[in-house]
Amino acid sequence: MITLSITMDLLKLFKRHKLMLGLLALAVILGGCSKSGTMKVYKGSVFGTTYTVKFFSDAEFDARKRIDSVFDLVNSSMSTYIPDSKISRINKGDTTVVLDAPFKEVLNRSYRLAGKTYGYFDPTVGALADAWGFGPSGSFIAMDSAKVDSIMEFTGFSKLRLTPRGDRIIKSDPRVTLDFNAVAKGYAVDLIARVLIFEKVDNFLVEIGGEVVGLGENIDKQKPWIVGVENPNREEGPTYITTLKLDKKALASSGNYRKYRVDEQTGEKYVHTIDPKTGFTKKGNILGVSVLSNSCLKSDAIATGLMAMNQILVKDFALKNADVEILMVYLDENKEEKVWMTAGFSELVVE
Repeated sequence: MITLSITMDLLKLFKRHKLMLGLLALAVILGGCSKSGTMKVYKGSVFGTTYTVKFFSDAEFDARKRIDSVFDLVNSSMSTYIPDSKISRINKGDTTVVLDAPFKEVLNRSYRLAGKTYGYFDPTVGALADAWGFGPSGSFIAMDSAKVDSIMEFTGFSKLRLTPRGDRIIKSDPRVTLDFNAVAKGYAVDLIARVLIFEKVDNFLVEIGGEVVGLGENIDKQKPWIVGVENPNREEGPTYITTLKLDKKALASSGNYRKYRVDEQTGEKYVHTIDPKTGFTKKGNILGVSVLSNSCLKSDAIATGLMAMNQILVKDFALKNADVEILMVYLDENKEEKVWMTAGFSELVVE
């Protein structure tokens, strides 16, 4: 079992990067919100997508520098698209890599969330993702059962362990790879939220590529932060299924509507969701899921895992996990689009 103690490491690392990130979880943020401050908005590109950070504050701190520092920290630790990142070096077989605090935190939480999602969220499917054409290599292998089985031999958390000091990874098979792309955006959202909380910002909205966390309200409008949930089955016309209020919550979505490959010879469509149980890309009736929780990394990981399940398992998961709220878009037996959501999700929907 992978267990890590990361609090002091995080404090030391963030101080060294002059981030001084507070370690408060969004779930325990209490107290009234300040109703003063000027809205500040920061936008840009990162992780192959866009980001927006909005917050109200009169405090003097270099928000742009700290936001960029978070991105640099996450990229240098866990970007599979950067050849000399820690995760890239580990995936290449470098056994000398000393894990930094962000890597430890994401690894530890990913291990727990893999168990929480019955193993359907699994960051060790990187080799499968790459073989199916969704990895950093950009290659695409004509997959069959034999090839899938061969890759499954070095897939799974059971193939990894930590050194006694907990600062290096040991693989039972050197071909095992890690891929945190499913949670890196959510983790970066959480880190930026921690920066703002440390700076005593009580009203903010942080969004990276659709993964978003909100606290307090939009003071200018004197209304809660309102975010939209995209319809995974539409590219034109109304693209949102619904809108909802976001306060002390993190929202992440996953779907098969943007990431897919088409075999040029057969014309068959392969979606990016990979079932860790079988090694094959998932072909089901679930089009997309959105998850609300107290952490964007958590919502990100669970949304990824739910996409690999069937409708019955998703609803069973919702019943057993009161700490998350779920919206699911699926096709029924008549191929008609349906929307299902938990009661807690429904309560936040803006009429």
